[in-house]
Amino acid sequence: MPVGRSANFEIPRIRLEIEETGATYRYALLLLEVTVQFDDRWINLKSIPEAEQEKFEEVNPKEWQVNNVPWTHADHILSATNADVEKAELLSLAERDALFVIQRRTWSKENLVTYVRLYYPGLFYDERKTRFPEKIFCESLEIFM
Repeated sequence: MPVGRSANFEIPRIRLEIEETGATYRYALLLLEVTVQFDDRWINLKSIPEAEQEKFEEVNPKEWQVNNVPWTHADHILSATNADVEKAELLSLAERDALFVIQRRTWSKENLVTYVRLYYPGLFYDERKTRFPEKIFCESLEIFM
């Protein structure tokens, strides 16, 4: 059985990181000329019914969730795929261009809170390998190498 390691981490909040530099953060729902992420997100309204009333016009769904919904653990799956017609158009790519995909489920104890698939153009990512001899535990986020 692998030996576990513990580590605490904070979920990055882009708004706070930008404001710490003295710059002004602005969130808006826009169609940009260059899109760097396509986010396919589901919110479990049985776990967080107040999300149904939120319009997400001033605060993006991730930041709203971090500020308002306690969660206990998350599952992540990292993968790659090729852009279909819809994602190629949304991300200003050619059909079948490489995409880096992160699937994440967040939980509050045994209740599913959210499920999200994040798609990024593969051209923004380099392959870098870091090997660990055992399973690593980051709070309840398990990363298997």
